[in-house]
Amino acid sequence: MNSVLQMPFNYLATRKAKLTYVITASLFTQVFLLLFQPYGLNTEMVNPQNSILNIVLFFQGIMVSTFIGISLSQFVLRPLFNIRQVSIKKYALWFLFEAVLIAMIYFGLSFVIPDLGNDFEEELTIVFQLKNVFRAIVLLLFPFMFCIVYENIQTLSKEIRELENQLVSYKKNVRKHLTEELLNIEDENGNNELSIRLDQFLYAEASNQYVLVHYVSNNELKKRIIRTRLKSLEERFAMLPIKRCHRSYLVNLINVNYLQKKGGAYAVVIEHVQKINIPVSKSYLMQIKEEIKS
Repeated sequence: MNSVLQMPFNYLATRKAKLTYVITASLFTQVFLLLFQPYGLNTEMVNPQNSILNIVLFFQGIMVSTFIGISLSQFVLRPLFNIRQVSIKKYALWFLFEAVLIAMIYFGLSFVIPDLGNDFEEELTIVFQLKNVFRAIVLLLFPFMFCIVYENIQTLSKEIRELENQLVSYKKNVRKHLTEELLNIEDENGNNELSIRLDQFLYAEASNQYVLVHYVSNNELKKRIIRTRLKSLEERFAMLPIKRCHRSYLVNLINVNYLQKKGGAYAVVIEHVQKINIPVSKSYLMQIKEEIKS
């Protein structure tokens, strides 16, 4: 747990990400409070002592407090106090500070905007203000996590697009020089079992003491089982774009169309005659990316 808290917090660093957080949090507070009416709001909403104007001003006060508080925190105070390259643990404290800041701004506005109910004296107590800080934390948590997840998705999508572009360039460069190269795939005794062009080879799959070679011939998918080890093929074709992507798979990168991620699992996709998904383990993911970039 401590190692996770010490990891760098690399989110909400750009102006666009900060603005998304400010707007999302401001709107979420309105929608959440109106829909669910927690913290006794359902009683105050039907209280005849509260006019429509007071109810509207109450919700607007919360939205304005959230907007001003997070805007100050993200655009003014974070640069001022250099809250950028910090750990998750340190940013968690900053998140708490944001909740306190919003509660303080709302407290200031409560002297101008009429509050719901007749308990203003109670609102002046420390206990009540601590409750408001807790409420602010709960309300901020949802839009905060949404923005982090959204930023992660955006970053991943950008990386995949960049990788696809690099893959196209990589395949063009390799095809100029190597596609006509002949692959001689031998068994464990050095006997030649299969001779195909490099561009015909799709991937190889380990199966106990054997390797199942998947390739294309006459526009048809074919398989050939050869008694050898995947490591032997990896070493033999080390200078070619045939790379290990998983403990049990070698893939020919010039036939890969794109990289995809579903859930927490990565796969390279070959669309040759039919769509083929080949798993990419996390331990080989960076190697595949670096190979394509190079």
